[in-house]
Order: sequence, then structure tokens, then C-alpha cells
Amino acid sequence: MLKSYPSLTDTPKMATITLESQDHKRDADFKQALHGKTGQDQNSFMNIMRKNKDAQKLAVYEYFKHWDNKGADDETSKTREIRRKEYATLTRHYYNLATDFYEYG
Repeated sequence: MLKSYPSLTDTPKMATITLESQDHKRDADFKQALHGKTGQDQNSFMNIMRKNKDAQKLAVYEYFKHWDNKGADDETSKTREIRRKEYATLTRHYYNLATDFYEYG
């Protein structure tokens, strides 16, 4: 027996979400501060040592501030809304950190 699905015209309306605005200069400046010329050198240990520690700490903080010391039971619609408003920044910092783990182990 085939299951019937509602037509696309019967689907409920989605709420409008305001997206975080783009700031290419800010992003490029942060990328330069975080990575500098480390990607041009093959010596991964030296690349780690040359990283801007303040920029690295900021990337870690901006990513983990949404979850540190917060259990799933404490999550509210307000905490989800805050994450949603900062989704682009959250995503950038996630990839900055994931790239470091990938490149430097």
C-alpha cells in the first residue's frame, strides 16, 4: 500500500527568519589574523606555532559559547534563536576549527 503525501500547496507556511548579514571584509581580516601565511609552509608544527593565539581563542570561544556549561535540558527557544541569528559566524568558526584539526591533527 502506497502512502499518500500532502501536496506542496497544503504544507504549512514557514516563519520568516532574518539572516545574519554578510561582512566580507570582517571575514577576510579574521582569516588573515587567524591563518596569516601558515598555509604556505609545509611544516605543520611550525604552522601551529605561528598561529595568532588570540584569534584562535576567539574562534574557539565564538563556537563553543553556544554549548559550554549548558545541558540539553537547559535549552530554550531563546537559546536556539540566538544560535540561529549567529549561524553564519558559528559556521565559519566551526570550519576554522575543523580545518585546524584536519591540517594539524
